Amino acid sequence: MRPRSSGSDFAACHGSAGRANGMSAAGLVDDWGMPIRPADLPQGWSYRGGSDPQAVLLRVLAGIDGTGMPSYAEALAPEDAWPLAHYVASLQAPELLPYRSMPVS
Repeated sequence: MRPRSSGSDFAACHGSAGRANGMSAAGLVDDWGMPIRPADLPQGWSYRGGSDPQAVLLRVLAGIDGTGMPSYAEALAPEDAWPLAHYVASLQAPELLPYRSMPVS
């Protein structure tokens, strides 16, 4: 289930499924005017700063300097922040999650 806060800002850059194919994705530039792509969210291993919900929340609220990812601290209601972070974390493809040691029998 997609949280209310994901709305048009999320889809504009990341696309409705988080695959970095939103309508504005092709025109994004960094702070130096160089073309960039938004994160392909099912590839959680590539997130800057971590892919767990807490790390995602920090990036959503603080933004990422030098990229097209702005801070949503003033635009996102506190009661919508955690559901959005959990939604983004849920998009990660299970086979691409970081390696975790498995118990030895």
